[in-house]
Amino acid sequence: MRLRSHGIRLAVDDAGAGYASFRHIVALAPDIIKIDRGIVSGVDKDTARSALVGAMVTFARSSGATIVAEGVEKTSELDCLNRLGVDYLQGHLTGVPTSTRADWSAWGRSTPTASSR
Repeated sequence: MRLRSHGIRLAVDDAGAGYASFRHIVALAPDIIKIDRGIVSGVDKDTARSALVGAMVTFARSSGATIVAEGVEKTSELDCLNRLGVDYLQGHLTGVPTSTRADWSAWGRSTPTASSR
C-alpha cells in the first residue's frame, strides 16, 4: 500500500460492530484492529464472544496487525482478554477519557484545540 511507504499506519475501529466490518478488515489489511466494545463487554462470561475475540487475535497475528480491545471495564474481562492474547486495551478500567492540559503534556503532545475535539 502506497500510504505505508510514507509511514502511515491504518486502523479499523469498532471491528465486529457492522455487517461489513470483517470484509473491510480483510480488504484493508490494517495495522491495528480495534475490537468493538459490544463484543468485549462480557467476553469473560460468554463463550461465543471469547471465541470471536480469539479468532480475531489469530487473524491479527497471521496478518501482522496489533489488536486492541475497546470498552474494558472489569478485571475479569481484562484477565480473559490477556489469556486470549489481546495486545492492548482501552476502557474505564485503566482510566477515564480525558483531555486535560496536564495529561496531554504528560503524553508529550500538544493540547487539542476546541475544534479538534
